Amino acid sequence: MFKKLFYCGAVLALLASCNEDFDDWASPQANEQEEMQTVSASSNIDNLTFDLNSVEDDSLQVVDLTIDAPEGFLLSHYVAQVLCTAEAEEGEEPTLSSYDIAVSNSGKVAKADLQNIITSFFGKRPDARNAELTVLAKLFTSANATTVVNTNKVTVPMTVTPEATPIASAYYLVGDMLAWNAEGMQQFSHSDADVYDDPVFTIVFTTTADNQYWKIIPQDNVDNDFWANPGVIGTAIDGDASAEGNLVNVDAQAGKIEKAGKYRMTINMLDFTYKIEAINFEDFVYFIGATDGWTNSEQRLSLQNSEGLYTGYVYCADPNGWGNQFKFQRAAGSWDNEINSATFTSITGDFGPVDGNTNIEAKAGEALYYVELDLGQLTLNAVKVETMGIIGDFNGWGGDVAMSWNAEDYCFEAYRVGATASGWKFRVNGDWTVNLGGAVSDLVQNGENLFVDASIIKLYPTRKDNDKIYCVIE
Repeated sequence: MFKKLFYCGAVLALLASCNEDFDDWASPQANEQEEMQTVSASSNIDNLTFDLNSVEDDSLQVVDLTIDAPEGFLLSHYVAQVLCTAEAEEGEEPTLSSYDIAVSNSGKVAKADLQNIITSFFGKRPDARNAELTVLAKLFTSANATTVVNTNKVTVPMTVTPEATPIASAYYLVGDMLAWNAEGMQQFSHSDADVYDDPVFTIVFTTTADNQYWKIIPQDNVDNDFWANPGVIGTAIDGDASAEGNLVNVDAQAGKIEKAGKYRMTINMLDFTYKIEAINFEDFVYFIGATDGWTNSEQRLSLQNSEGLYTGYVYCADPNGWGNQFKFQRAAGSWDNEINSATFTSITGDFGPVDGNTNIEAKAGEALYYVELDLGQLTLNAVKVETMGIIGDFNGWGGDVAMSWNAEDYCFEAYRVGATASGWKFRVNGDWTVNLGGAVSDLVQNGENLFVDASIIKLYPTRKDNDKIYCVIE
């Protein structure tokens, strides 16, 4: 009787796409055909539980498989998979996925393989995840290896917690430039993604003098003991003035910024690293892309504050069929330090990244878009302008006079409007979220009413030929 102990590691297996090895009980390997013989397998382990955060070895033994076969049978190898099932909403079918995993003849799987499988299906959050391990053995009937026989499948439930550094829901900067308490702390910005899918947090701040010190406070400390150790995050050496390095949360010391100025700090809480960059913002960033054949960068967004927020309107089109894609430039015509999809930690609204390159795409097609580009927080948001309207006292502030887009002149036009000097404004998509007012020669978001009579109105929103958004009226 042949017996083999087999330990097989946690692997994700989708039953619907199981390896065909699971279905073939015999596979002829040569001209000779031997009589089929029964081979069975069983396990002495009922279930598996692993917390990969506490596993120090590079490999795991996870199944005790005993194979019963006639004398002379030789073990070829093991085949293993793991079935993962995602919880489904009521009335919906659960999501299943399967992953093959390499198993040595001594019954071991690599910890890294198991980590990759679990996180690829469930994500990186270090929660206990349930799955099923399925294993079979393949044996030769003789030393001549003329016929291969498979054992029955053995299924073992398992629970795996992936390895990950605990990440708080939010982080806050404290220091000489702000305050050393909860009243003066400033929160890091983060995308809407799960913190384990996107562990990067950013903040823009200004140091008010040379040699100012800082630390980082996680949300758990804010909610409980503000200065708890471990918990508070900083550098290993007090006064470390490095622009980037590793963070610590045990006996953390204060980092230091040597020169007064404006800075962006980026922290990766999965890697537990930080980077501090001095930042300067130019007055404009410039749009370049398929709209103008990737040759002109005339449309521009304007800097709105010292924190790096740029806003404005860009017309996106694809006249050559290249894809409605684009980038931004910090200086018109220069590709040095370009602003592309990789620049941002978050792109939302009607813009999105492009698979396979660093372009940005106008997802809602050819249109004018209102854009908020934040180089301080590294975010980009866009709203498609479905309608541009004129509203005011002349129509009781109760409806919009629709304007038509002139793609040749990059302007909106309206005729016989009847706007009066008693006050009116422009607004986008029939509500006040995005609107323009102020002065005819310098229109701004949320500006004051315009007090001028107007019958013919042409609105130029892209700054293509002017540093300002403006309108021409008759």
